Amino acid sequence: MRGAAICSCLLLVAACGPRLVVRDRPSACRVARSMLREPLSAADLVEVSAPFPRANRYARRAYHARLAGIVVTAFGAAGLVGGFVTGFATDTTERAPRIALYSVVGVTIGLGASALLAGTLSLRARINAVRALDEETRAECP
Repeated sequence: MRGAAICSCLLLVAACGPRLVVRDRPSACRVARSMLREPLSAADLVEVSAPFPRANRYARRAYHARLAGIVVTAFGAAGLVGGFVTGFATDTTERAPRIALYSVVGVTIGLGASALLAGTLSLRARINAVRALDEETRAECP
């Protein structure tokens, strides 16, 4: 069971990672200008903005906030499922299981709030990355 959980976490991180990074300036300018016409995900922004330092900084922030939101949401969902299983499998008339369930639910609510905050930070950083990429391509690309 533990091996399956580790493998699923590794697959989740590998699936969310950037795929290809364009390093040379002329092709980066061409790709960035063509990609700015459509909405970009955080992973795509990391790829496109690699040669542009300011935009890449914002894109990496957006990407890391997105990953943090995914991980926190997964932990919160696991805590909620664990709380339900514990609630149905134990006698909740006793004090100790009831206190444990309250703490699991409280932690889950806190993780949900953290996931919402990470999503908001990811969106704001992604907007800043697109703006910075647009400014840098206008200033540096012919």
